[in-house]
Amino acid sequence: MYLRILKAIDEEVVDRDVIRTQQEVERNTKIKDHIRDMCIRKPVDSWFQTVIGEGPEQRFQRCFNRVYKLKELRFLAD
Repeated sequence: MYLRILKAIDEEVVDRDVIRTQQEVERNTKIKDHIRDMCIRKPVDSWFQTVIGEGPEQRFQRCFNRVYKLKELRFLAD
């Protein structure tokens, strides 16, 4: 569910294949700036809390899978 929400944000705010008005582009830029400035730590903390109770092998696999999924979310790189 968590990654679905991030994917929805990516599709609504970041996707450059969608034609947007100048007003939407400016709004999305503000949203991305806010995400970079204020919200990046929260997902990282939640990932840590998710995997803290698992063994090393499961923890590694879960982290690897989540990082791989995040490659789809371009807003982290924009």
